[in-house]
Amino acid sequence: MMNFNLLQSIISKSYFRCFTLKSSLKLVLIFNAMLSISEVCAQAPSDIPKFQAFLSHCKLQAPGSNTAATNSALNSGYTHGTWFHVVDTDKILFNQTGDSQRTELRDEINWNINSADRSLHATIDIVSQTPDNYQVTILQIHDDANAGSGPNKPLLRIYKHNNKTPNNHIWAVYKTDISGNNNMHIDLGADPGGYFNVDIRLVSGKMIIDFEGVEKVNVDVSYWTFPSYWKAGVYLQDPGTATAHFDQLFTGDGTTLSKKKLEIENIKIYPNPFKDRVNIDTKSQIQDIELYNLLGKVIYKSTEVSDFEYFSGSLQSGVYILKLVSEQDRTSILKLIKQ
Repeated sequence: MMNFNLLQSIISKSYFRCFTLKSSLKLVLIFNAMLSISEVCAQAPSDIPKFQAFLSHCKLQAPGSNTAATNSALNSGYTHGTWFHVVDTDKILFNQTGDSQRTELRDEINWNINSADRSLHATIDIVSQTPDNYQVTILQIHDDANAGSGPNKPLLRIYKHNNKTPNNHIWAVYKTDISGNNNMHIDLGADPGGYFNVDIRLVSGKMIIDFEGVEKVNVDVSYWTFPSYWKAGVYLQDPGTATAHFDQLFTGDGTTLSKKKLEIENIKIYPNPFKDRVNIDTKSQIQDIELYNLLGKVIYKSTEVSDFEYFSGSLQSGVYILKLVSEQDRTSILKLIKQ
């Protein structure tokens, strides 16, 4: 009979896996004498509420620039056992191997830096990078050459390159002029060896980058007038392998985002998927309700839960993003599916 301490050791070394039997919706732990474990993917990134708003207007590119999952597939439970799946219950794993290979979310909504303030927040752990002297990119602002006259290059890359001095640091590189041929590399700070926060803010033609809540970059990029978009994941500039875990990934209106608002406690949305009307059950007082389509357009706003529940009956079949804000300024963002 195996003792408890040995079992703990085995668990800590990940010699077991948990998986969900979808037919019974029960969590099962499998462990046998040979320590040979079967694994079935239990959850897709699109099932995690905190990522749903960002995923709602993305596709996945892997292993090169080809589309591995369309927006529809990505938001309908797409997962890949190696490249893209859930880890630690509520985080997204990105993994890829090879020179100029990637596993990246590509935002399908283009925007212009000078048209409005906007921002991106990410909480990331670069779990592994081999060989460690090569570089891996985790966030980008890229121009869309198919929609404009840009150079088809990233205005910004956030990356790690252990061969640069100082060693084991996170870096930003941005294009310093409209040609896209000239670069500036800026040291953001040491990789803490776990999760770190990055905020990219585009405000009044300036690009501001905060690393772990400290402003590291504040430059004029108003010259970058091309249609552009966000990218997030892993992109290898050299031969190698990289894995990154994302704990947070969301966009905003240009304000500092490192401290995301707390979620509303004990909220239930049911049934979901639904055919007739959806119900919202919470002890919190909801003060704002917004419903978005997958293009990010607000299609309904209200302050009354009962009004929204009635309105939900008139929705066409499809996938929607529901944002609720309580009187305590807590926020919940959830995916709704109307059948």
